[in-house]
Amino acid sequence: MKIFIILIFIAIFSSGCNEDFDFNKKITIKTTVRAKVYSAHASAHPGWIEFCKKYDHPINQPQKTITDLKKIFYELFDNFNYVSDQDNYAVSDQWEIIGSDGKGDCEDFALTLFQNLLSAGFEKPNVRIALGWVGDSYHCVCLVEVDSGVLYVCDNYGICLFDKYECEWDRALDETHLYWVKM
Repeated sequence: MKIFIILIFIAIFSSGCNEDFDFNKKITIKTTVRAKVYSAHASAHPGWIEFCKKYDHPINQPQKTITDLKKIFYELFDNFNYVSDQDNYAVSDQWEIIGSDGKGDCEDFALTLFQNLLSAGFEKPNVRIALGWVGDSYHCVCLVEVDSGVLYVCDNYGICLFDKYECEWDRALDETHLYWVKM
């Protein structure tokens, strides 16, 4: 009620001329209610579940496992031939998806694996590109979370548990794939 009275007071005295103020005129006060965001998960709406089934949406698929990761990884890895960007594209750095010739460097491998995993139904927040220093080389890898939280580093050398991979991490894509974040 106090806010309403204050708003009327402001409306009267900010009109420039209080004697011209129309006291019979309705004042509409628009308010915005912000929803509280809770950390707990809500059950899925039945319409959403049907939509996911109808369109084979990945959100409705079971959690991906290390077996799923290895299958997709080795399909790429077994046909991969490391070629520097200078030799492949005649430029010092070029980020591309590996073509049918299997040629590319570390970021081409990571990007291709990234695309292949997303196409196979891995959920977006569980697949990321990351960059860091391995020895004296700046290196690009694909980070993949499987089996309810186990994180793997996948690069053109193999698959390794994140905790066992020796790297001075620089940055990675966030879970939306829109922003890079420091690691």
